[in-house]
Amino acid sequence: SSPKGPSPAQEPLGGASARPMAAIKSLVFLLTIVALSAGMVVLLFGFNSMHTAMDDLHSHLDATERTASQQQKSLKELTQLSRHAKTSIEELSSKVKENEDGLGRQRQELGQLRGELGRHASVLDEHGRRVAEVDKVKGDHQASVEELHAALQEERQKAEKSATKLAEIQEYMKNLMSQQSESQRVQRDLQTDVTNLTHTLAQLASRRVAAVAQVPSPIESPGAVLAEEKGTVEQEKPSSGDGVEASSGGDDEAKEDATTKRVANLPAVAAASTESEADAEVAAGGDDETAGDAKEDATTKRPANLPAPPAAESRPHYRVAWYRECGCTGMEIEAVTLLVALAARIGTTNVRTNPCNEACAWPKATKAVLSQIEVSESMLWPRTQAQWPQPGGKHVLVVHAAFEGVCALPGGLELAPRSEDERSRERSGGLFRVSRSMMETDRLNADAVTRCNDQFDAIWVPSSFNFRSFSEASVNKDLLRVLPESVDTDLFSCKIADDDLAPAPIPSFGLPKLDDFMLTANDPGTFTFLSVFKWESRKNWQMLLKTFWQTFPQASTVVALANGSKVDVRARLLIKTQQLSWGTDVYEDVNDLLRSLGLSLEQVKDRMTIVIESLPTELMPSLYRAADAFVLPTHGEGWCLPLAEAMSSGLPTIATGWGGQTEFMTSANSWPIGYKLKDADIGAGGEEIWGGPPPARHKWAVPDKGELRQAMLEVVHRSPAVRAKAAQGCEDIRRQFNQASVAATTDALLAGLGGVAKTA
Repeated sequence: SSPKGPSPAQEPLGGASARPMAAIKSLVFLLTIVALSAGMVVLLFGFNSMHTAMDDLHSHLDATERTASQQQKSLKELTQLSRHAKTSIEELSSKVKENEDGLGRQRQELGQLRGELGRHASVLDEHGRRVAEVDKVKGDHQASVEELHAALQEERQKAEKSATKLAEIQEYMKNLMSQQSESQRVQRDLQTDVTNLTHTLAQLASRRVAAVAQVPSPIESPGAVLAEEKGTVEQEKPSSGDGVEASSGGDDEAKEDATTKRVANLPAVAAASTESEADAEVAAGGDDETAGDAKEDATTKRPANLPAPPAAESRPHYRVAWYRECGCTGMEIEAVTLLVALAARIGTTNVRTNPCNEACAWPKATKAVLSQIEVSESMLWPRTQAQWPQPGGKHVLVVHAAFEGVCALPGGLELAPRSEDERSRERSGGLFRVSRSMMETDRLNADAVTRCNDQFDAIWVPSSFNFRSFSEASVNKDLLRVLPESVDTDLFSCKIADDDLAPAPIPSFGLPKLDDFMLTANDPGTFTFLSVFKWESRKNWQMLLKTFWQTFPQASTVVALANGSKVDVRARLLIKTQQLSWGTDVYEDVNDLLRSLGLSLEQVKDRMTIVIESLPTELMPSLYRAADAFVLPTHGEGWCLPLAEAMSSGLPTIATGWGGQTEFMTSANSWPIGYKLKDADIGAGGEEIWGGPPPARHKWAVPDKGELRQAMLEVVHRSPAVRAKAAQGCEDIRRQFNQASVAATTDALLAGLGGVAKTA
């Protein structure tokens, strides 16, 4: 058992102090309990605060996670935006580069425009100078008019004083006219007698020739004619100036012609004995300008292939004023080539044309003819009825310009549209208007048809192709005539294909890149295709370039010759073109096309060159002769003079088998290419120019690319068949379309206006 504590009675004296200690311990224990309780409370509050803080922390973490998620999403969006921005920056950089290129082109165009403005300013200055000269001349004329007016007053006074003598003068003139009529009758009788005597003398001379070698021709002995006329024909001895042998050193035919004129005109007191005198006699009835032209006509050098001017008695009773387009265009070249031949045929006094400031570089002989027939535009058409031709004569205006459209009247002529009554009055007065027009597509617009039918008395088209297209468009068939273009066949002569002959040397063209390109033109291993055209989509230069580079992609092509051997041929392309002021840039167009083929101008410069500079006319034949073939896959032509010039030069010629060129191109003399007709693709504004949607829209030919390629490969072989076909083409052009032949057709058409036919 546990010990028991002492009872209070038995508690020792020291027990009293033990009780406070227990109390203290209890108190301490109590305080500890209280402190622990307080600590527990504090801990509880601390735990609660910590729990709250933990909740807040979890909430914060959740918010942070949400924010991070949003930021990550935003980062992805920013990344995408960054990629888009990078793409946009690259596109903007490309556009900036394109804009810079465009700005460069615009600067170049601006430079060209400035150059043109400078040229126009020079022209305006020249016009201003001419106006000043005209004003000065006008002032001088005014003073002269005043002087003439004073002189006229004086003459009137003299006339009034001489009125009393007028009756006597009239009576004297009446008697003189009666005597003149009798003299003319006697003269006609005498002329008949002389003609008969001349015929008799010719018969006598033919009988004497067999016996006497030196007997003078009766035509060379006008003295014998006069002697026989008196009834005493004498036998004359040949002098040093007469006889066949004496005249052999000169031009016998010319002397005989001149002497014939003398014999035929002996009865006439004031008759002309030479052609120039006859010209002067004819011109004496007209103005001073006409007389001057007649004198110049007798002395001007003519091109070798053209005949001498006609004698006065055989010249036509009409004058032709030929309004031509300027700028060395195909139309101007055609007009001048024809006018030179026409002036040689009917005389320079009967031909007029307007001058051109921007003309071609013509040969000297052509310039000489133009200097005689060029007059101001205001002189091409009579301004008053007093200037109309005399009864029986005709004045014909031919409008030969394309810049204002088919059958248009150029503003420079100041011709207003005329009514049907005015048209009839002009025709009855000997005035005729002719349009030289053509079209490269299959139809005409309605306004052009109206102009042709209402404003012109004849429409001369260059080909049967245009005759059909004009008539199918409702142009009056009675107005339509075909007048082909002419070729100077002396200038563009056949290239002789002979392996035994050395090729003709190639002259310098004055253009370094062209001269360098031509250094190897005569190399047997080089084959040069030539193409001549103005730079526009109608010429189909895109197909030309693509087909050439796809047909001859390598530096050389293996070609099988007629003898069975094979050689490497280096095919090249030479383009002579004309940069149009309203057209696209030639080199930019070519660069763009070459890039689409994986090429550049720098890469192809040894096998292709493009010439946009002008060349003198006399150098163009050398350009043709330096080539080996001509190619032009055109969409449409009214005629195409370069094709005719190429054939006249003896080149194998390849072109589309549709259009005006079919007038002279056949499968027997050239290489016409098959085609399909499609809507004409002429770019912006085409709906207004070429009509609306089909069937009103114009159509042109799209040549077959495969046939074009095959033809180019065929001519590269230089086979005998190729040479024979090219030679036939040359012969056909020279026979049918030489200057003299076309001038004769023109003469017949001019003479036939108004119903008076003439055989060419």
